[in-house]
Amino acid sequence: MSRFVLGAVACALGLLYPSAAAAYHSKEQRITDESAYTLRRNDFRFGLWKAQYGIIDSVMVGTYIWPWAFRMSNLHAKWRYWQNETWALSVFAGIYHLDTKNFQDLEKDSGNATITVFPFELAASYRFDDRYTLSVAPIWTTVAIKGNLADDDLKGAGEGAVNNFQLTATFEWRVSKVTAFLFHGRYLVAQTAHARGDVVLRPDEFTTIEVHAAGATDEINFRRAGSLTVSSVFSWETFNFRFGVVMGNYNVPGVNFVIGDPLLVPELDLYWIF
Repeated sequence: MSRFVLGAVACALGLLYPSAAAAYHSKEQRITDESAYTLRRNDFRFGLWKAQYGIIDSVMVGTYIWPWAFRMSNLHAKWRYWQNETWALSVFAGIYHLDTKNFQDLEKDSGNATITVFPFELAASYRFDDRYTLSVAPIWTTVAIKGNLADDDLKGAGEGAVNNFQLTATFEWRVSKVTAFLFHGRYLVAQTAHARGDVVLRPDEFTTIEVHAAGATDEINFRRAGSLTVSSVFSWETFNFRFGVVMGNYNVPGVNFVIGDPLLVPELDLYWIF
């Protein structure tokens, strides 16, 4: 489905709900990405990358859209279990699952393996005043691979056979109810490769690591990998637009796989909240 179609669907949904919730930056409507805040009850977010729904004011569920196109099912949920005028605390958990059997109609030698990713996050947000908010979050991601990834085209998926622990911090500066600036830092504290089955890990173009049966390797336990994201978020009545740039070791959203080589990556998102 093209971006144009996605946008048209979202606009149509917005027209169907004239009593849509206001998405302006406000005390009640907070930026939920990389913070402890959640969507309000019955709020629906739909955009380029993910869809989310507020079940109640403190609980929301969602999914990343594009992994489904690659036959990777995924769901996530966030519970904001405590909040007062200045503090908000939340817990986030997700699951991503890929079975290479789904590709055998396209590639008979794709192997037989399952890849499951479990990200888990604790977040705390501190609101200094109406303009400034600081959020911190430790994130632990567990990856399980079982089976045999035999085909060259799929061996790259073996790079996901790593558990990692990251620390993140996000500073939000609200200039107005429409404009906000975000400064997001991310640091890889530890990363350990662990797999069951026959998996080939390729941490870079010069290194190949084979893991047979059950085992672990220290070859890609690189640390001191980090990134800084600087972005702007514009929020109107229902429409939100975010753009910026990521500098450093890029973190793949959702599954939290860290790229070993420093990169400069543009960031773009647009979504509706209604």
